[in-house]
Amino acid sequence: MIVAKIYRLSINSLTVAAFLIFLFAPIMSFGETMDNKKVSTSYQKDLDKISKEQWDALGNKDVYFGHQSVGSNIMEGVHSILEHNPSININIINYKKDLKINGPYFVDNNNLGQNNNPELKINAFIEDVSSNKYDIAFMKFCFDDIYSTTDINGLFEKYKQGIELVKNKNPNLKIVHFTVPLLKKSEPSIKSWIKGLLGKSGGYFDNSHNVARNKFNRLLIDEYGGKEPLFDLAKYESTYPDGHRESFTADGKIYYSLVPEYTNDSAHLNEKGRYFVAVKLLTYLAKLN
Repeated sequence: MIVAKIYRLSINSLTVAAFLIFLFAPIMSFGETMDNKKVSTSYQKDLDKISKEQWDALGNKDVYFGHQSVGSNIMEGVHSILEHNPSININIINYKKDLKINGPYFVDNNNLGQNNNPELKINAFIEDVSSNKYDIAFMKFCFDDIYSTTDINGLFEKYKQGIELVKNKNPNLKIVHFTVPLLKKSEPSIKSWIKGLLGKSGGYFDNSHNVARNKFNRLLIDEYGGKEPLFDLAKYESTYPDGHRESFTADGKIYYSLVPEYTNDSAHLNEKGRYFVAVKLLTYLAKLN
């Protein structure tokens, strides 16, 4: 009798487990594995719009990219693009101290400065770019560099001063300005509402930090948009494949945030996100005159 009950319980448990696996398997597999077959081809038409002459011109330029984690995500996407498109000839090398390029090279510095210290990143960018005669150079702040407590205007002034210094040292250098990456928005909850009443921050993913990043990006776009090269990373991170944008409202205004399907941890880019952004970056650079 006892054995029979145990047997029935075991069968029932296995049945429930099988049902759960059947129910959630599509969700569990969606993302890295499931998108592998689609991601490399979904944006191919954008790459195909770039002529061989444009790709060759980009491949013959010395390029510098200074960044940290999200930039590394983007560069993973770039490597994947080059793997699937061998006709695009871009020679990527890792940055090292005292590097002397005899290019053409695409120099990837994935350890620019230090997170939570944007001024140090600006200084590192100035030093790195001034040490070689690059054709194109750009740096990217991290979401960890800007929070609700950041002096947005003060940081932007330091960035502008740093960029002017680089321009004065190399007038022929083309600098591409980058908007700051965003995090996934936080959803309202009783806990966050109570914290708001108490005047406390809602934590790492609190929307107030994305508000600050949006405000910095607006300063960047207002200053350089339409006047100098600007790659709007935040725009692509917040734009769905159908064109609409992920957003939230704070203080009666609309702000943008990271599309959930582009990330697995609410911050960094997953395969779909990084490939999408990498396509946008490479095609943007290829179109630069």
